[in-house]
Amino acid sequence: MKNVDEKILNEFEKKYNENKENLIIENAIVKNGIKASSMNNEIVKKHNFEFSIETKSGSITNQKQSGRCWIFAALNMARIKIMKELNIDSIELSQNYIHFYDKLEKANTYLNFIINEGIELDTNDRLFMFYNESPIQDGGFWEFFIDLINKYGIVPKQAMNETFQSEATSAMVTQINWRLKAYAALIRKAHKNNKAKEIEQLKKSALYDVYNILVKSLGKPPKKFTFEYQDKDKKFHRISDITPLDFYKKYVNEELNNKVNLTNDPREKFPYNHLIHSNYYKSVNEGQGLNMLNVTIKDLKLSMIKTLKSGESVWFGCDVGTFSDNKTGIMDPELFNYDLTLTKTPEFNRKDRFELRASVISHAMNMVGVNLDENDQPISWKVENSWGDEVGKKGIFSMSDSWFDEYNYMAIVDKKHLTKEILEGLDKKPFEIDPWDPLC
Repeated sequence: MKNVDEKILNEFEKKYNENKENLIIENAIVKNGIKASSMNNEIVKKHNFEFSIETKSGSITNQKQSGRCWIFAALNMARIKIMKELNIDSIELSQNYIHFYDKLEKANTYLNFIINEGIELDTNDRLFMFYNESPIQDGGFWEFFIDLINKYGIVPKQAMNETFQSEATSAMVTQINWRLKAYAALIRKAHKNNKAKEIEQLKKSALYDVYNILVKSLGKPPKKFTFEYQDKDKKFHRISDITPLDFYKKYVNEELNNKVNLTNDPREKFPYNHLIHSNYYKSVNEGQGLNMLNVTIKDLKLSMIKTLKSGESVWFGCDVGTFSDNKTGIMDPELFNYDLTLTKTPEFNRKDRFELRASVISHAMNMVGVNLDENDQPISWKVENSWGDEVGKKGIFSMSDSWFDEYNYMAIVDKKHLTKEILEGLDKKPFEIDPWDPLC
């Protein structure tokens, strides 16, 4: 069969009509949609949102109409140390502050690429297209976050609160990218016309335009701030005129810089306990790029359980939209009976899904608990999301361990929770990957 013709359509229609169950399911889906018609209530009942181990966590955060999940998850993890240090029940750190500098740094990284590597590349070159498709965007990874806070520090949310545009980033990102591409065109023309002296000034003008738009959209980042709070004993405290970098170094620094990015890549081409690196994928131009230590799914789980037992939470990256439900807050590969209501999916394993980009890292969240059985094996995992308290169970999701096996890919844990064999992988020469690799 080469083309869809009347003969094949008639054959399909006859086959469909012969199964009377199709009509019943068709009516249910037309009325209620595929997800609601396929919900497996037995799985819903299994998720009781009870966990044998839970870490301390703060109030639920909300990234709203933005792709800043990686910032929210990282700050939600970082704030636990601050809450302990200051003896407070909760604190929300400014996602907007990190967001501001992330956008500025991404703009600088893009312009540096144009000047240093892309200035003579054909616009259809794959590397040029990767950078130029979206010079800046919301998404990011743990390494982006670490590079940013080591350079700029962190601040409480009241020192730089959310704005309309920080919560709905599309228009701002569009306008910045429009100008960055216009400057890229001018830089390439200046190079072609042997006007090298103009290039640096063009770059500076471009960065000022980005800064201008960011300040108007997000506000101006504080150079110093004063933080006033009451601790759990109702005692008043004031931290006066502290810089964001000093605040970070005093209350958080060591806690985050001992972390390692663990990933479970389902492809055989990368050995376990070995680094995978991408120099092109970064926020800060002088930053480290993606630096992932490939481990087995078993070691990924064990390191996370050790972390949770120690009272620390875990930033992790997963394929959040697959077999998960925002209303119930359940993540389980058996949550929807799609193979019964629709058609049976052919064999499609984790490796195949990953290579074909049917399932890749799409969201970062914070793991704050786990339910272990009598043999210390995980049954389900407690997830702190950043979509507000109206999704899941007041912002909390329950992830089955079988979902973890299929759709979790990355976790940030402290080196102290890793075996000697895994840590030795940090000293091995990393495998370099392209910026369009499924891991990126």
